[in-house]
Amino acid sequence: MPRTYKRKTTKGNWVPETLVEAVTSIRTNMMSIRKAAKTYNIPFSTLQDRLKTNNFKPAALGRPSIFTSQQESEMAKHIINLPNLFYGLTPLQLRTVAFNVVNFVNINC
Repeated sequence: MPRTYKRKTTKGNWVPETLVEAVTSIRTNMMSIRKAAKTYNIPFSTLQDRLKTNNFKPAALGRPSIFTSQQESEMAKHIINLPNLFYGLTPLQLRTVAFNVVNFVNINC
């Protein structure tokens, strides 16, 4: 069975640049919020909330990362190198190693 994920929703499918374009068209009274939502394919409630809070960053989907990007890249390089040393890991062993690294480095989850 392949380990490829197929997205099941369209949540957060909009691009931040289109959100900014929609907001500028609303603030210059060129469009209403509903019309801008339909034109730029952004949910009405999202557009309404982002207008109130002035938050134009992309939506944070999923859980926050425990490791920093540097730690993740170091672990990835090491894990990719392991089969070359004839020591491949199963997914369960990989999760165990990641758990042990978190405990060793004292990262609060």
